[in-house]
Amino acid sequence: MAFLFGIIVVYVLYYVLLDVWNNGQTLGRWVTGTRVLRVDGRPLSSNDALVRALLLLVDGAFSLGCIGFFAIQGNALGQRLGDIAAHTVVVYVEKSIVTLSDVLGIVTQEHYTATYPQVRRLRESDLLVVKQVLYRGRRYPNAAHHLVAERLAERLAEVLNLPKPEPKDTYLFLEAILRDYVVLTR
Repeated sequence: MAFLFGIIVVYVLYYVLLDVWNNGQTLGRWVTGTRVLRVDGRPLSSNDALVRALLLLVDGAFSLGCIGFFAIQGNALGQRLGDIAAHTVVVYVEKSIVTLSDVLGIVTQEHYTATYPQVRRLRESDLLVVKQVLYRGRRYPNAAHHLVAERLAERLAEVLNLPKPEPKDTYLFLEAILRDYVVLTR
């Protein structure tokens, strides 16, 4: 009994400690590119992680995964019992789309003439959207992504009091906005 109790304690501690200290990721979730968040988007607290870990014994270990499987299938957010009780959800983590080489490859202000100096009025979060739209448009070149890029370019042109770019120039416009922002604000 003491051995079985020790295994359960180690099992629960593994999940609680890694979830709390590693931003909602155990080793398995790190490999699969997922993490656990509260349903409201906040990081897990130690209490949330403890509830999830204890109910994982019921969801997974003691029922051979059957209870967890049926709970996930019957829930709109794909939550098992531990997630429902802790108000958490497992989400996919998108890898960062900006690399160190991207940043180092950008020229400095002394050697750069900005096309759109008005970009200083934008927020960093706005430019993260631009970067994401560019990334997705290149990675998944389809009509839907191009339409999103066109609408974003139109809205940026409106906000910055710039002429609306032609649809064929949408990606060039967004790249110039992003490049100007990075050079002028760093």
